[in-house]
Amino acid sequence: VSEEEFNLGHDVYNTAVAALALSEATLLHPKNPEYREAATRSITFFVRSQNVKGGWTYSSRPSTGAERSARSDTSISGWVVLALTMARYAEIEIPERNFERMENLFDEMSDHETGELLYADASPHVNRRGIGLVGVGLACRRILNPIRFKELDGRAVDLLVQDPPEWNALRRTSRGSSDPN
Repeated sequence: VSEEEFNLGHDVYNTAVAALALSEATLLHPKNPEYREAATRSITFFVRSQNVKGGWTYSSRPSTGAERSARSDTSISGWVVLALTMARYAEIEIPERNFERMENLFDEMSDHETGELLYADASPHVNRRGIGLVGVGLACRRILNPIRFKELDGRAVDLLVQDPPEWNALRRTSRGSSDPN
C-alpha cells in the first residue's frame, strides 16, 4: 500500500483480514522481512485509524482529532481485534492504549443483562443484534480481558447454547443484511 493509498482509508473488513493473515505469516516466518514489513504497515493503519470510542467502521482513515469516524462497528472491529492480537503474538509493537480502547468498546457495546453485542453505535444498523454478534462479542471479550468479562461471557455462552447454528442453513446463500445471522 502506498502512502497515498494508506491515507485514503480502506475497505476495513478486507484490510483487517489481510492484516490478520500477514501477522500470522510473520509469526510463522519471523525471519522473513517482507512479511514483517507488510504486517507492520497494515497494523499501523489500524493503530492510526482507531476512533476515540475504540472501534472502526467501513472506511476508517488514519487521522487524529475530530475528523476520525465516530461510528464503531463491532463486526469490523472484531476482525481488527483478531489482527492486532495476532500482530502482538508476532511481536509487532502496538500501543497498549489501542487494546484498552478495544476492551472499553466491547464493554460499552455489550448488553450486560443478556450477553448480546450491539452491531453499531450509529447508523447504519445502529443497535442491531443477532446470535452471530453474540459469538463475535464472546470471542473478542475472551481475547481482550477474560477476567473482566467473565459474568457477561457466561450470559453469552448461555445464549449460544440456547440458539445454536442451524447447520443446514449455513449452506444457503445469505439474504444480506435482512438476514445477518
